[in-house]
Amino acid sequence: MSKSDFEKLLNQATSAGNLEQDWPSTLALCDMLKRKDKDTVRPKDAVTLIKKKILDKNNAVSLHGLSVVEACMKNCGSAVHREVLDRNFLDDLHDLAKAGCPTQIKDKIVELIGAWEAALGSESDFKAVRELHAIMRVEGFSFPALKDTDLYMDAEAAPDWVEDNEAKKCHMCRTAFSLTKRRHHCRSCGNVFCQQCSSKKARIPKFGFIDQDVRVCDYCHRKLSGDSSGPAASDSDLPPEYLRSSLARETQESSQSQPNEDELKQQEEEELQMAMALSLSEEESKGARSSTNYAHPSASAPPPTSYYTPPAVTQVRKRRFRFRLLAT
Repeated sequence: MSKSDFEKLLNQATSAGNLEQDWPSTLALCDMLKRKDKDTVRPKDAVTLIKKKILDKNNAVSLHGLSVVEACMKNCGSAVHREVLDRNFLDDLHDLAKAGCPTQIKDKIVELIGAWEAALGSESDFKAVRELHAIMRVEGFSFPALKDTDLYMDAEAAPDWVEDNEAKKCHMCRTAFSLTKRRHHCRSCGNVFCQQCSSKKARIPKFGFIDQDVRVCDYCHRKLSGDSSGPAASDSDLPPEYLRSSLARETQESSQSQPNEDELKQQEEEELQMAMALSLSEEESKGARSSTNYAHPSASAPPPTSYYTPPAVTQVRKRRFRFRLLAT
């Protein structure tokens, strides 16, 4: 995005009509500064535009400009650090704090100078903020106690976002996007999701999102909250288009065919108990055999019996044959 796009977003983020900080616009400005495209706005030009807002005569615009530069310092890395902690930029803030500005603006400048000095003042490239901090102490400025989030200035670059025109379906449920099914980016992984798969918010300190919850997908939310496994999504949490798709049926069939962890544990316990019972029965049978005295087969076994032949029938036939001979 060009310098003009950045300026348009900056006007929106620092509008005098904003009753509080416009976080969507502020985060969009940070995203533009973190991009490495050759057409994107340069950090030097961006900080120059932000300084104009800080020095604006409207107090609301000036205060919103300080909030924007604070977010950029926490989210956009060393390139922005070098521009903001430049001596000229710091001198302008110093002059504004001494010029009788409203207390709210002066307190915000003092808070930022204290945080930047504590987080980055020890580095040789940023000695200007260390010197300004010492001068303001001598002048009687009172620096407030710092929170842990004030010291976080070393944000990693977030993953590049998938372009809208490349994302035809939700990265999780594979539902096709349409006029009613809008695209939403996850600020943790950069992929595109539907509303139902990216409705949660979380803080991502490693990417600089410390003071504000930002949109993340369900999977990244479980990861960031420490529950990497997470409960399976119920049917009521998924879009109806996905529930009617073939992918949903295949997922359901595969999950039903595979036993869950409790069933596997129960099956292992039953197999272990069965093995123990078989082992005990074998030991008992071996003990019973060893206690019985068997005689040698040759001493007690009866002699083998011959085949049975009916002698009475043979004798009767012989006598009848002799009687017939005598009669003739």
